[in-house]
Amino acid sequence: MARYTMLGAWAVPAAELIKAIKEIIKILLK
Repeated sequence: MARYTMLGAWAVPAAELIKAIKEIIKILLK
């Protein structure tokens, strides 16, 4: 169960990080 708790804790920050990376890529491709 501990592993799933860890994954849950990382899921939101990881999603935010991916969004930020996508935004940076959009800016760089312009």
